[in-house]
Amino acid sequence: MSWEKQKYCFRLLKVVELIKRRMSREVVCGSGNGAMVLKWDSMVYNTGRVNEHMKGSIGDAMLDQNKRLHEENKNFGSRSDAGGTARNLASALEKMFKAGICTSMLDYGTGKGALVNELRLKLGNRVKVDGYDPAVEGFDMHPKKEYDIVTCFDVLEHIDEREVDKIIEEIFYLAKNFCYIVIDLQPAVKTLADGRNAHILLAPKDWWIQRFAQKFESLLAFPIYHKAGIAQKVCIFASNRRNMIMPMLSFSVKLGIFEMELEGGLLQKKVEYEKRK
Repeated sequence: MSWEKQKYCFRLLKVVELIKRRMSREVVCGSGNGAMVLKWDSMVYNTGRVNEHMKGSIGDAMLDQNKRLHEENKNFGSRSDAGGTARNLASALEKMFKAGICTSMLDYGTGKGALVNELRLKLGNRVKVDGYDPAVEGFDMHPKKEYDIVTCFDVLEHIDEREVDKIIEEIFYLAKNFCYIVIDLQPAVKTLADGRNAHILLAPKDWWIQRFAQKFESLLAFPIYHKAGIAQKVCIFASNRRNMIMPMLSFSVKLGIFEMELEGGLLQKKVEYEKRK
């Protein structure tokens, strides 16, 4: 390994160690051809990136289910802070703008567009902010260009397992620099019209991390816990470009989500039960 590569790896490990000290829970970070995923005590190699672009689709049946959820529940898909994981997103995007990394951003699965509207107000014309959601009129036009940063909050758990790799691959092609993904790991409070839980794809965080490692060269991932002590979500930052590791780390630190704890939802019953004991 050349001296330049050694210095780069040393800088990366210093930043990751800083994050590790700031949060006691697992962090995954990695880079390399075929996406080498580094954990604290192991290395896992995946099979490499997919070459052919396949347009993502959630399927007609699932699309109809999600349209009904949006129509029947005015609050569904209307949070402007993505449950807290986007509360400092405008500041993080501003930092990337000043670093010359971001002048455009897409929120994939934006719901009713509350986050998009808030970001447009805060960022003005410095960063062009668009949203896409096939289940919501006004945001259902499929994006046809790359964006510097793509976000996707609490979307993939609503996708059928047979379609999820297509969606991840579509994000792969849309994200020029990197993407910021948040996925819920627990059942939803809401149900679909057919009686199923709205989170039709519940999988452990490692399953999701490996899914993204199969497409992206560089990854940073960590869980966000509920006050019940159970992992509620997994946050994944992924890029096709190895030189985006440091910007992704900087972006994630600016978001200020490493130490956040979530409340509410079905897991809140466990918290209330523990208080009564």
